[in-house]
Amino acid sequence: AEPECSDDARRRLSRVLARGGAAAAEHIADAFGPEPSAADDQLRNLLVVIGDDAVDVMVAAYEKSGWLEIVSAGLLRRHNNRRVQLAMALGELATKAAKKALKALHKREKDDNLRLSLQRAQTVRGWLIQAGVDPAMITVAGRGEREPAVATADEVARAENRRVEINLR
Repeated sequence: AEPECSDDARRRLSRVLARGGAAAAEHIADAFGPEPSAADDQLRNLLVVIGDDAVDVMVAAYEKSGWLEIVSAGLLRRHNNRRVQLAMALGELATKAAKKALKALHKREKDDNLRLSLQRAQTVRGWLIQAGVDPAMITVAGRGEREPAVATADEVARAENRRVEINLR
């Protein structure tokens, strides 16, 4: 069992860790668990206390897990939770640097989603051609986040939007 820690002790510990700047932020960014938890809330708060010194580290940590998310197709939630926690920390920090970084991450993610959408459609096109469908009858298009099948304001239905639609003419 972990010993209880007073709010004052937590604040003092936060200030000590904040003095570690980017080096401390790097370790903190790697410490998020597989599921959201109270510990994640405390880690996120530490990143906010570190402030702008943690922004570049949070961006690097966010991007570092991208390939595994794609490969795992959401099966490994640890990396998804880490990305969510880092994005939340940038949002909570709300400094000019943090807002700029969050905006850039969001744009890059949209661009990646559009690219993946097109790759998905091209893969299905290849399968159809191999199955004997005339290539002239097939048109591919990536929609990315522009035309979701399901509204995802709360991010719950994102998987339903990873799809390929086939329209026969």
